[in-house]
Amino acid sequence: MSPYQLLNRDNLKKSNLLQPDSQSKLKLVDRKFPDLNTELMREKLLNWLNLALTANLFLVLLSFFWLAIAVVGKMAGVPLGLDLWYKLWEPLFTPAIGLLMAGAIISGIVSWVNKKLNSAT
Repeated sequence: MSPYQLLNRDNLKKSNLLQPDSQSKLKLVDRKFPDLNTELMREKLLNWLNLALTANLFLVLLSFFWLAIAVVGKMAGVPLGLDLWYKLWEPLFTPAIGLLMAGAIISGIVSWVNKKLNSAT
């Protein structure tokens, strides 16, 4: 756990280090770590973003497997939804692939910037 996670308000209340009547300790934590809430919000946002990108990856993989199976079915004369796949290509699968590529590029840039900032300190 990071120091930010150890010293957040919920953990202080759970560990009885912060009693409901002792707001002075809470103010001390806020003064000592003014960016505590910002850091926690950033971590939550990144976790949700990673979850959304993971779900997007599975959507893209599912669409690829659906296409492959539908093409094989079309060659065998069995209708497995190739026409529906074509209809969903433009409104669903193209943006999903674009988001996946953008997420990979942005993730790489953020990782590179964080590495540079950490090596500078």
